[in-house]
Amino acid sequence: MEYLERPDVTQVLENLFANALDNRGRVVLIGGAPAIGKSDLLASFVESVVPQNALVLTATGSWMERDVPLGIVDQLIRSAPLADEVRSRALGFVDRQPYTPPDGTEILDRDEAREANFLSGALLDLAADRPLVIAIDDVHYSDWMTLKFLAYFCRRLRFSKVLVALTWSQVGAPDEGFFQSHFSTEVDRQPHCATLWVEPLSTSAVGAMVAERVDAPTADRLGSEWFALSGGNPILLRAALTDYLTSTHAAEAPETVCGGEHYGRAVVDCLHRGHPQELHIARGLAVLGRANGLATMLALSESAVQRSLRVLTATGVLSGSEFRSPAAASAILADLSAVGAGELRGRAAALEHESGAPATVVAEHLVLAEQFTEPWMAPVLQEAAGISMGAGRVAEALHFLLPARAHCHDSRRAAAILSMVARAQFQLNPESAVRYVDELIELIDQCLVSGADALTVVRILLWGGQFERAHGVLTRLCEPDFAAEGELFVELAITLPWITCTYPRFAAQLPQPAWPELENTRTGISINAGFRLESHWALSGLLSDALPDRALDELDSGLRLIRPDDTTIETMETALLALTYGGRPAAAARHCELLCAAASVRSVPGRATRMAAVRAEVALRQGDLAAAERFGRQALAALPTSSWGHAIGAPLATLVRALVAMGKLSDAKELLNLPVPPSMFDTRYGPQYLYARGRFSLANANPGAAYRDFTSCGEYLIDWKLDNPGFLPWRIDAAEACVELGRPQRALELIEEHLALCAPGVSRERGIALRARALASETRQRPPLLRRATEILRDSGDRYEFARSLVDLTATCHMLGDRRRAALIARMALSVAEECHAQGLISTLVGRGDATATTDSSPVTHNVLSDAEQRVASLAATGYTNREIAKELFITVSTVEQHLTRTYRKLDIARRVDLPNAMNLAVFAQLGARNSG
Repeated sequence: MEYLERPDVTQVLENLFANALDNRGRVVLIGGAPAIGKSDLLASFVESVVPQNALVLTATGSWMERDVPLGIVDQLIRSAPLADEVRSRALGFVDRQPYTPPDGTEILDRDEAREANFLSGALLDLAADRPLVIAIDDVHYSDWMTLKFLAYFCRRLRFSKVLVALTWSQVGAPDEGFFQSHFSTEVDRQPHCATLWVEPLSTSAVGAMVAERVDAPTADRLGSEWFALSGGNPILLRAALTDYLTSTHAAEAPETVCGGEHYGRAVVDCLHRGHPQELHIARGLAVLGRANGLATMLALSESAVQRSLRVLTATGVLSGSEFRSPAAASAILADLSAVGAGELRGRAAALEHESGAPATVVAEHLVLAEQFTEPWMAPVLQEAAGISMGAGRVAEALHFLLPARAHCHDSRRAAAILSMVARAQFQLNPESAVRYVDELIELIDQCLVSGADALTVVRILLWGGQFERAHGVLTRLCEPDFAAEGELFVELAITLPWITCTYPRFAAQLPQPAWPELENTRTGISINAGFRLESHWALSGLLSDALPDRALDELDSGLRLIRPDDTTIETMETALLALTYGGRPAAAARHCELLCAAASVRSVPGRATRMAAVRAEVALRQGDLAAAERFGRQALAALPTSSWGHAIGAPLATLVRALVAMGKLSDAKELLNLPVPPSMFDTRYGPQYLYARGRFSLANANPGAAYRDFTSCGEYLIDWKLDNPGFLPWRIDAAEACVELGRPQRALELIEEHLALCAPGVSRERGIALRARALASETRQRPPLLRRATEILRDSGDRYEFARSLVDLTATCHMLGDRRRAALIARMALSVAEECHAQGLISTLVGRGDATATTDSSPVTHNVLSDAEQRVASLAATGYTNREIAKELFITVSTVEQHLTRTYRKLDIARRVDLPNAMNLAVFAQLGARNSG
């Protein structure tokens, strides 16, 4: 047997045909793996001999016709130019021939031999005057009687003008032995027979084919990848090249080679050309994803599977026991009928279940099979859903839960599954979870739902503003029979503080549980549950009073350690807001970026939407108004207003405040005209909404309406014991409204109340209070208050409030006639305001002539200045005199002058007013917070 490249095979065939022309009849067997290109070689050869006056008779074997008696002989007879009586006799013999199963012998009986001799003579007579070429493709699919006739004929053509060319494929099924052990052996031993083996294309042959379709650099760079993808199969190679060229038309040329739509179709075509068993095994492999266990799944012998895997590897579809491209498996699965896919998936599920595979693997097969007949299936689907929920793949969990619910016949398990469905839907879209509430409440009354699951119902009811029904469920949970559950004990400890700070009006009506001290649950619970508990207690404690730095440190550390997939969006939201309201928005922003980068957050729209709302709030606290607007709009656009429920107040308030600060009052007004649910004002989000509306009215020159909103906001917060200035500094804004209304004394009273509630030390809340106190004071009393406010707000990280203090300081300097200092501070104020996109502040500065709209954007690095020079320069830029700087920094006036002289020289400026804005901003970023006096 000769192993030849494609051009060599063609040359051998041409040589054998030349022998036939010289009355030296020849037989050639062309073997190889299925779909490797043998048929194309045979067809090309046949086309080449037709112009040489050859008579060509063709036939094709098929697995579907392998049992048709003399089927291939029938094809030859009908295409041959025989005399009518010859054709009639020959067809009569074919029609009378019964199916003969392979019996291991080539012996013809007397009648068979007579007819075979007659037909052989008739074919040889056709070659009397012109060469005869008989080309039979896939001869291994012939019936046994055909093989016996062909063997008979091939033995008699040695001295004739006949060439018989037969292609056959190596197959992995046992029935290939009948062809190889009898027919091919008998024919091959004839002296006038040649046997050729067509191998897959070599790397050089693949490179040559590739070079015909793509440019030379691409062929050199990706030639090895095309060889690996096709396995040397020309059919697969051409399809892969087509995919590549198609993708280059749609976009830039891909950097690598991968299977696409054409490649997938070519794989399926190759499999259909081969033996059905190979197709069956390829389908099983595509479903199961591995060769191990394939024999058991398909009820085949291990040897049969291994034979077929070797054939599929030779074909180029596989590399060992794996598909060369995921596109192959996808195309094979798509080619399956629904019934066939269901059967294979069902077998795969049973096999994986018996072998102890992960529940998610088994469940995926079950769902795709749509077969849920066994008792073990619903528990597996439930377990898989729990794993997916824990990993944040909520949509996948529903994928498992819905069929589990439909096919679960155990009432208690069915209740647990329904609870999981409601919880998953609540995470995806709260509105869609409401439809399960009535059924779940009935199950709670029947004690079929666990206490922990019942809390899901409470959350859904609270979201929908159904406070009375939520109260009824909580009352039921606090009864002794539910109180015995340890899991409920932990979940109540986590849920009640969240209810307290989110639904404060409802919290006052909460029933007392059957045990006294829920906060003692921290002992003996998981890290995940512990973090959830700490987060909810932190926000609740922060809003009702103050939170020590140690608690905020622990929260910060917890967020560093926790994975987004390990906890709920509610917990992440609570922890981030606690950090933000606790004066650590920079830390919250850092965690937001990490959490939002996680795939689990992106995979759940509800989670991503609520995280966008938190990011907007954090950005607002940092004075990044553009980011606050971007994230706020993203949050509101992702879900319809109805899906937010009363929680719409949070992103709505944040976005309105950002737009007001940016001077986009018409946009803010449009948002405030949106309808909000009345129940929102029974939640924490109501005061947030009122506060934002007050800021709008204040900016819109309506201080009376603003004051009413701020004081209404305050009344809610005082009544609910959530009056923390870190959350909503309503008194400061109410004080500003009072100043506008000509009530400075009331303004000062509100400011003092605010300061009394501020935690000791320097904070953003203290800085905005000092700014407001300056506005309520006499003009000459304002500069020191505003300078101190500016220092504090600069270090707080809130660039917008820092810019406001600078603008007020600029205006004060103008009022006092200090135009030089006003111009210096205005430049800095304009730079910060532009960075914040605070158009209202920019318009104020430009309109008053304090600065131009375009600032100096040339970069000036702060690294050229020492720490001492940075501090002196920043105070000088803020408007401090040399004596004031010396007093502030506890140094001499002479030292201040020396620092300024060196600063001017390093920055290449001549005087104080030339201190550049870029230097000011860089310095501010370097300065640490200092305690106020």
